[in-house]
Amino acid sequence: MTDNQTRLGKFTVPVLDYLQTQDKPRSAYDILDELRDKGAKAPMQIYRALAKLEEAGLVHKLPKSNSWIACDGHHHDEVQDMLLLLSCQSCGAVEEVHDTTFQKAISSLIKKTHYDLPAQTIEVDGYCQPCKNDS
Repeated sequence: MTDNQTRLGKFTVPVLDYLQTQDKPRSAYDILDELRDKGAKAPMQIYRALAKLEEAGLVHKLPKSNSWIACDGHHHDEVQDMLLLLSCQSCGAVEEVHDTTFQKAISSLIKKTHYDLPAQTIEVDGYCQPCKNDS
């Protein structure tokens, strides 16, 4: 185990590895079930690992479903105070969207309304192209 992995914690790397192989968001309990053979015993171990990964920008939480996905690796800059996630209502796939035009428009709207919002995750439900084509 490297120094970096030690600092992250015992289950942080396995949690990230697992999420990177998944095509749909996973709950902490899904992750716990998957990592039991690696010694994971309690949900708190998984939640701690997810918190560290989220803080490092390596995973994103989907608040509506209380689940997580691995970050697609796109560099998040200061313009991106918010994250746009498109979620398919049919198959559950999630796509991380990087669109500075959208982010700037939302930021402008927030400023006009005099709101001060912390970093936000915006989930938009719809249908991915394969599911749309199947219907």
